[in-house]
Amino acid sequence: MSALNYSKWDNLEISDDEDFECHPNVDKASFIRWRQAEIHRQREERQERIAQLRSETTMNKELLSRLSELSKKLDSEGLSYFARLLITLEQKRAESKKETPTYDDMLLVLLGQIMEEVKQYSNSEKETHIKEKVNFHLHKLSDVSQNTNIELKKLEQEDSKKLTSESVCHVAYDKTVISKPKPVESTGKTRVKTIEVLNPETAKSSRPESSTTDPENEAEVEAEDEDEDEYEEIEASDVLVEFGLQNDFKKSYELVQADPSLVSEAHADELMAEAFKYQLSGYSEEAHSFVHQSLVLQYCTKLGADGINLFFDRMTSGNPKAIQFFLIDVEKTYNHIVERCKVLAREE
Repeated sequence: MSALNYSKWDNLEISDDEDFECHPNVDKASFIRWRQAEIHRQREERQERIAQLRSETTMNKELLSRLSELSKKLDSEGLSYFARLLITLEQKRAESKKETPTYDDMLLVLLGQIMEEVKQYSNSEKETHIKEKVNFHLHKLSDVSQNTNIELKKLEQEDSKKLTSESVCHVAYDKTVISKPKPVESTGKTRVKTIEVLNPETAKSSRPESSTTDPENEAEVEAEDEDEDEYEEIEASDVLVEFGLQNDFKKSYELVQADPSLVSEAHADELMAEAFKYQLSGYSEEAHSFVHQSLVLQYCTKLGADGINLFFDRMTSGNPKAIQFFLIDVEKTYNHIVERCKVLAREE
C-alpha cells in the first residue's frame, strides 16, 4: 500500500478541467467556458469581500479602542471631558487638509450625532444620556465587529479549501533593474550623404553650384532638430512630473481634463519608475506621490471609456469605502517599492 497521501488533491480546483460529464444536448466546450467564468467570478468576489472585511476589521478595532477610552473618561471626568474632546476634534478637522475621512473625523461625526440626540435634555440630565449613548454605540460596534470577524474567518476558510494557482504559486524571487541613461559623447564627426550614379562625370558637370550641401550647415540643422526633439520630450516629462507630484484628487482631475492624453498605461509605468528613482534617492514623500498618481492613471484606464469621470466622481463624492480601497492599494504598492529599494541598496 502506498504511503503517499493524495487527499490534498481532492480540493484542487481547475477552472478549465474537462474531466466531468454534462448533458449530451449541451455543448461541452461552451459549458467549460461558462463554468470557468463562474469559478473566476466567485473567486474575485470572494477576494474583494475578504479585502473589504479586513479593512473594516482594522477600522472597527481602532474605533472600539477610542470609544472604550471615551467611556472610561466619561466615568472619571464627566461631561467636561466630552466637551473638551469635541472642541479638540473640531480644531483638528479645521486644520486638516486631507480629503479622506480620518478616525478623528468619524469620531467627531458620532459625537455630533450624540449631541444632537441629547440637546432636548437639561444640563443635569445630559451627562447621563451621553454616557448611555456612548455605551450603546460601543456595544453596537462591538457586535458589528464580531459579526465581521465571523464572516471574515468563514470566507478565509472557504478560500483556503481550494487549491488554486493564486494560493499555490507565489513570487519566490523578484529583482528590479533600472537602467541609467548613458551620456552621449560628441565625436565631432559629420555625416555626408553621397548618391551613386551611372555616369559620374555627367552628373558632376550638370550639378549646379547652389545645390551643393555644406556639411557644416547640415550638421547644424541636425543639431537644431535634435535640440527641438529633446526640448519637446522635456516638456512632456515636466507635465507628467507635475501631475505625479500632485496628491489632490481635484487638482489631478483638472490636469487630466486639460490633457486627457495623460491617462495611459505608458504614463502610469513612467510614474512608477519615477517613484523607484525618487525612493532610491531618499525622497520618500515624492515617491509616495508618484505611486498615488500612477495608480490614479491605472484606475482611470481600467474603468473603461468613461473611466476618468467615473474614478474621480467616486473619489470626490465622499464615498469612504471607495477611497479606502484605493488608499490601501497605494500603501501596498508603495511598501513594495520601499522593500525593493532596500534590496537594491543591499545589492549595490
